[in-house]
Amino acid sequence: MENEQTVELIPCPFCGSKVELSASDGGWCILCAKCGCRMENTDKGTLLDLWNDRYSLMDSIQDTPTLVYFLERLKKRLEQTTKTACELEALTTILLRRIAGKETY
Repeated sequence: MENEQTVELIPCPFCGSKVELSASDGGWCILCAKCGCRMENTDKGTLLDLWNDRYSLMDSIQDTPTLVYFLERLKKRLEQTTKTACELEALTTILLRRIAGKETY
């Protein structure tokens, strides 16, 4: 763990505001006063490491072929899901019209 005296906390992951470290019941807490995001741990050093390390993981995978591969798969899956949803909506409309007697077989 880094020297706690020199650790600068990275901003809130949700709103980007500055966060504060404080003692809490039985441990330590990092809190964003703007949106309420918080992280707690009984060990101050562990808490600081956990809070600041969440970005280093994302930084390390941002441009990797693995991430690109999974994003492409996700995109295809979403496109398929959207197509399926549109087809389902069209079939539902046809069935409802048939049930209402507005369309013949």
